Amino acid sequence: MNTSRALLFLTTAFLLVTGLIQQHFLVGRLAQPQTKSPLTSPPSSTEVPIPPTASPVAVQVMKPPMPYLYPVHKQIPPAKALRQGLATQAGKDPVTCAVHAVPSLPHTPVEGYERFTPMHVERGTLLKEFYVEGFGKEDGLFVRERGGELRKDAWWVPDEGNIPCTKEAQEGIWKTQHPDDCKSAMFLQTKLKEKAHGLGSALSLVVHDLITSVAVGRVLTVQSRKWFFASDSCGGDGWGCYFTAPSHCPVPQEHAVTVTKSSSKHKIIAKKTLDTKGMSRNDLPRLSKILSPQCVESVARWASDPANIYLMGTFEKGSDPLLTWWMAQTLRYLVRSPQPWFSKAVEINLHTMGFPWANGLVFEQLRGEIAKFREYYNVFGCHDVNTGAYMKWVKRMVEKHKKTEIYVSGNTPHANYTLLKSSHADLHTTIRSTWEHPAIAVSSESQRWGASTMVASWTDFWAGAASSGWVCIIQSNWCRMINFLRLTAGRAECPFIDLGMAMMIPEERGEHCVVRSDWPTKPFSSVLKKLT
Repeated sequence: MNTSRALLFLTTAFLLVTGLIQQHFLVGRLAQPQTKSPLTSPPSSTEVPIPPTASPVAVQVMKPPMPYLYPVHKQIPPAKALRQGLATQAGKDPVTCAVHAVPSLPHTPVEGYERFTPMHVERGTLLKEFYVEGFGKEDGLFVRERGGELRKDAWWVPDEGNIPCTKEAQEGIWKTQHPDDCKSAMFLQTKLKEKAHGLGSALSLVVHDLITSVAVGRVLTVQSRKWFFASDSCGGDGWGCYFTAPSHCPVPQEHAVTVTKSSSKHKIIAKKTLDTKGMSRNDLPRLSKILSPQCVESVARWASDPANIYLMGTFEKGSDPLLTWWMAQTLRYLVRSPQPWFSKAVEINLHTMGFPWANGLVFEQLRGEIAKFREYYNVFGCHDVNTGAYMKWVKRMVEKHKKTEIYVSGNTPHANYTLLKSSHADLHTTIRSTWEHPAIAVSSESQRWGASTMVASWTDFWAGAASSGWVCIIQSNWCRMINFLRLTAGRAECPFIDLGMAMMIPEERGEHCVVRSDWPTKPFSSVLKKLT
């Protein structure tokens, strides 16, 4: 008996020591965050062989090291595949890639829609807030769907230049939100954030909830009475002020029941959290719910290309191209039918900044604010990416054609906009931005956070989607939403550099990753392991 216990003890000790040795050599030690300026380069990274059953990120020695291991990091492919994807994106041409005749902002055909004029609009308050003058009576038009008839073969997306099967996907989503019998329909309510959260964050929430609606067989309804990005002039319907509703079905009068799982039988429900059981960001619908077998295969092939991997968060599917595909399709569906006044107002403001662009236009966004540093640190292990990365990738795109211009997002704080503008001076090209708009680049808050005002945000959103090359960090909801929009706007073959994902490539990380000991390092949750 004593001999058995001794053998058990020795075996356990041996396995424990072996595991610690393997962990030490495969993962590397967690170093203290480095203090360095944004333009200083840390040492180059190295790689070690990847065992077949191990997580790529977990066994890759990163410098600076990855501080935490989240579910998403187990899904990221090895650096070799990421290099391939980055090279594919960098090789695309920002001038010849886009279907330039296709506007990023579709114009709703008024025929077949019911016209109406909401409260306050006749006084012109809303139009004044958008700095639009000279509107005629028809220009201030609002419309809503009359019924459930799909018109003009998903007219809101172009026939080419999109991610696979976009037309079929849009028709499929449309059918899920337009049941034959509205009385028997079940509903999911999404509630737009009421306080001054960013537009990208608000849109991301609605997009995830529409994906859930498709997955669980419900019709989405948007509650937005106190939405920050909806003017008081909208008369209480924030979403309907800018876009027609997801469905023609009347919203039930009963209150939504907050649920903790997807199996609820209530007529109208609301998720308790973004990741409610069975309705989380990891719970994607089957492609076959809206696509033919041929299209299911096409989307699967697209998702297998490392060029289509973006780093969108710490959750399990945060780097899954299929999630990107679904989010791109559902965002396009949600904004498929802009209110006619809104299309006109945005178009006028874009024209003030030089739209339509005559040449290729490279979009870049540099947040550079401490509120994002903790997010970045948790997702890709860097507080920020230095300006050298922006300069390098923008320069490569611009130099492909001498007439290519640069668009600096208004969601970039003014100090960073000034920095980028001066950094690109040697490229001798036109630099555009909402910061150059004579009316909408205002307010002290905007100086810190960028395009925080209603009109500046909406204008910048569509300007970003109308570009033909992008350099930004997908972990920013703004960059993320613009990426989704361009994938269904005839611009899917244009170059897009996600600097967050680039930081998972050792040599890119070594050159551009910024880590500072005086910036936030607190993890997001307990659902992780430290890399020790």
